[in-house]
Amino acid sequence: MEKQIDCWEEKRFWASALILASMHANFNNRASDLSFLAKDAVKTADALIRVLKEDSKVSE
Repeated sequence: MEKQIDCWEEKRFWASALILASMHANFNNRASDLSFLAKDAVKTADALIRVLKEDSKVSE
C-alpha cells in the first residue's frame, strides 16, 4: 500500500530542502556538522509551516 503525502508534508519537505541549501551555502556554516544543519533546517521549516497554517486559518 502506497502512503499518500499530504500537502503540508510536501511543503515541509521543500521548505526543509531550500532552507538546508541556503544554510549550507553560507560560508560560516560549511564547517558545521551537516546532520546538525539538516535538523535545524527541519525545525525552521516546521516553524514556517506553523505560521502558514495559522495565517490560513485567519484568512478563512
